[in-house]
Amino acid sequence: MPERLSKFMTVENTSTMHSMINELLGLQPSRLKLLNKTSETVYQLAELGNAIIVGRGGNLITANLKNAFHVRLVAPLNDRIINAMELYKMSKKERASFINKEDKSRMDFISTHYHKNIADPLLYHLILNTGLLSFDDVAETIGNIVIKRFPQIFEL
Repeated sequence: MPERLSKFMTVENTSTMHSMINELLGLQPSRLKLLNKTSETVYQLAELGNAIIVGRGGNLITANLKNAFHVRLVAPLNDRIINAMELYKMSKKERASFINKEDKSRMDFISTHYHKNIADPLLYHLILNTGLLSFDDVAETIGNIVIKRFPQIFEL
């Protein structure tokens, strides 16, 4: 998604009144239009196949597609903080605050737009705890299941 549009796709982006005025003045697209366009794009990419879709309710948008496989990765907060500190070079306090804010934003986005709980295990084929498995083990597990579930894609 273009960066200029992604700022409008957050739950906490601006006040409702500010958004309505901007929409009326043509300064930003409506939230509903953005959500619909994003959902259409995600669905079309998923229908084509060979796509990895992360976030934005991808698992909910593609829930009825037979060629979809939905994975949720979880980890203890401390593990996530350590990984984020290494990746983003921030202090532990900054990362903890950022992760908590991102988690709430994701939860609110799914709840607001899809009326679901992002943590509901029934929304996923597989949930893996990266705090108990190495990243290599996670990738191998997902790869093996996808190959077994969709052998026609991997036939030579």
